[in-house]
Amino acid sequence: TAGLNHVLSSCFDAGTQVTAWYVGLKAAGTVAAGDTMSSHAGWTEVTDYSQSVRQTLTLGTAASGSIDNVGNLATYSINGTVTIAGAFINSVDTKSGTTGTLYGAVDFGSARSVISGDTLTVTVTMTAASA
Repeated sequence: TAGLNHVLSSCFDAGTQVTAWYVGLKAAGTVAAGDTMSSHAGWTEVTDYSQSVRQTLTLGTAASGSIDNVGNLATYSINGTVTIAGAFINSVDTKSGTTGTLYGAVDFGSARSVISGDTLTVTVTMTAASA
């Protein structure tokens, strides 16, 4: 809900636009509509990667109601043994940070078990549709 409210505010009510978004990794757990970065009891952030911050979300051009980062994937150098269930988008790049606007979180089609030395790349695709 926080992400949806931000979009509505920044697009239609002169709210401040966020100009940089970041991709974080999430462990297994349930995402709830009321989740924020400071309160998401159903899931935790995975930080077992060597980059010092969450990876920048660099999107291409929107077309046909969809936009993605296929031209610049979020890439993580894994430095632990962990299962990564999904990803989230936030307006702050701080690993384990609890501030910023949580745009949304989602599970992958299936969780990924990774070990130190693995590289994980994350494709983000966002769509909008009329009802």
